[in-house]
Amino acid sequence: MRKREKRNPNKLIQMEQGKCEFYIGKLEEVEHAGVWGCRKKFREKDLYGLVFQFGGAGVHHVDCKRHELTGNVVTFLSPGQVHSFDFQKSRGYLLEFSSNIFHQSDDNRKLYDYPFFHTTLNSVIMELPNDFSCLTFHLESMYKEYQQTCFKKQNHLKASLELLLIDLERLYRNEADKGVKQTCDISGRIRKLETLIDEYYKENRSVAFYADKLHLSSRHLNNIIKESGCNSVSDLIQKRVLLEAKRLLLHSDFTVTEISAQLNFSDKAYFHRYFKTQTGRTPEQFRKEFLKVH
Repeated sequence: MRKREKRNPNKLIQMEQGKCEFYIGKLEEVEHAGVWGCRKKFREKDLYGLVFQFGGAGVHHVDCKRHELTGNVVTFLSPGQVHSFDFQKSRGYLLEFSSNIFHQSDDNRKLYDYPFFHTTLNSVIMELPNDFSCLTFHLESMYKEYQQTCFKKQNHLKASLELLLIDLERLYRNEADKGVKQTCDISGRIRKLETLIDEYYKENRSVAFYADKLHLSSRHLNNIIKESGCNSVSDLIQKRVLLEAKRLLLHSDFTVTEISAQLNFSDKAYFHRYFKTQTGRTPEQFRKEFLKVH
């Protein structure tokens, strides 16, 4: 068997005096899923990821969900998500980049505008069409550039990455227009709501708080959410709390008591009741069952 090169997790390009990070590698160069998947720890808070699988078959776990993948697909990863993958006889690319790459400001957070990042309403997996040559062109260009040391390398990588994301968004929206798998035509208010929940869910779980932030009434905000296929704002908030609880249970060494405190539950017993109501299992049972399988 041909010896494959291990991907060094620290082999990230430092752009503009360390403010930006970028990595691209081929799927077949990864020694095993844990090198890039980081199952045992959270992804860094400002790092995004793209995993392209061309052919073959495999399994990709993203935030406790198992995705069995075949053919040509891309997985979108947002900051904070935990994932691992195991692909057999697949080609493809791995990308990792920092949010700083686009020099975002608080008023212009470009990456939040893409429908496949920072969302609980859209799928993190997209099947690629028969012709995805536009994507492979950008990927091959970035991979080649990444291996070299040349004039304005950082500029080239950033420009290529943005073109890749634009082409991915076009494909993503085309799939949604066909009614395939997911609806991605999310209004700016819903995107903003998801951002706010991600920022404040530990401290604020009141619908009125988020409605006020968006200058809407609670009823109006709930109506917008229902039109998007979700039950309510409260449902979105609870899903975010539960997701973080699962991440901490499966990918950290914190005790249940410590996790309860981190998520601002009044006590461990309340967290136990909440988690069992949502999942049908206690936090300890959930952790034990998942880790036994994986």
